[in-house]
Amino acid sequence: DGSSGDGSDYSLTESSVTISAGTDPPVGTISFTVVTDEKYEEDQEVTIDLDTDNLTNATAGLTTRAVYTILNDDPPPVVQFTVSNSEATESEGTTSVEISLSAASEIPVLVTVADNGTGTADAGEDEDYTVDTGNKTIAVEESSVSFDVTLKADEEDEDVEVDGQEGETIILELTVGDAASAGATIGDRDTHTLYLIDSDPDPTVIFTIEDCDDDEKACQDEDGEVSVQEGDGTYLVSFSLNYKSNEASSVAYSVDAT
Repeated sequence: DGSSGDGSDYSLTESSVTISAGTDPPVGTISFTVVTDEKYEEDQEVTIDLDTDNLTNATAGLTTRAVYTILNDDPPPVVQFTVSNSEATESEGTTSVEISLSAASEIPVLVTVADNGTGTADAGEDEDYTVDTGNKTIAVEESSVSFDVTLKADEEDEDVEVDGQEGETIILELTVGDAASAGATIGDRDTHTLYLIDSDPDPTVIFTIEDCDDDEKACQDEDGEVSVQEGDGTYLVSFSLNYKSNEASSVAYSVDAT
C-alpha cells in the first residue's frame, strides 16, 4: 500500500513468509521490484504491513510496518509553445495556440501566458484581437493545453508584411516558476508569433462629387450629370476610398473631351 500504485511503480503481491524451524539467524525476506518509468513524479511510498491477525508460532513485535520511498530519478519535462509561429485570417473569429510537454508528467504543469505587447496588431475589445492570457494547467497524463485568441474583422485594408511574412503580428510569451512548483522547465520556444492576415478586399475607389447647391462650382444634378462654368477658374476633381487602407492607392485616369 502507500502513495505508489502496484503495477505501475512497483511489483509486489500479498503472500506469507515462513521462517523455517532452526533457522539461525531467524530471518525471513520479502522482495519487491521497482518499475522504471520515464515520468516526472513526486517521490512515492510503498508500505508493507504484517498481518498481525494471522501469525503462527509467533506474536507481533513493536515494528510491524515497513515503509520504503521510491525516489523519482526522471528530470522535469520541458514545456513550450508547440510551434514558434502560426497565422490566421481576421475573419476566422477565433484561433487556438497550443502549449505542449516533451514528456508525460505525474505532476500538473502550471504555466503563464502573456501578450508582450510588441506586436504590430492592436489589442483590445474594439481593436484587432484579445487573448485569453493568464495561468494555464496541463493536467496529469496530458501532453498539451490550448488557449484562444479572438480576432476581430474590420473594414480596413491592412495588407502588411513583417520580416517577409504577411500579416500584422501578435507576440505571446510563456513563463513558468521553478520546476518544483511548476512541474516543468521552460523550453526554447517560449515566444509565439501569430500573424494576423487581413481578410478585407482592396478598397473601392469612386469620384467624389457634391450634389448641387448655390455654393458649389462643380456639382452633379439629379441625373448624375456634372457641369462647370467657363469663367469659374480651376476645378478640383477628387476621389475617395470606401474604407481606410494602410497601403498607398494609386488611380490612373484618362481624359476624353468632346
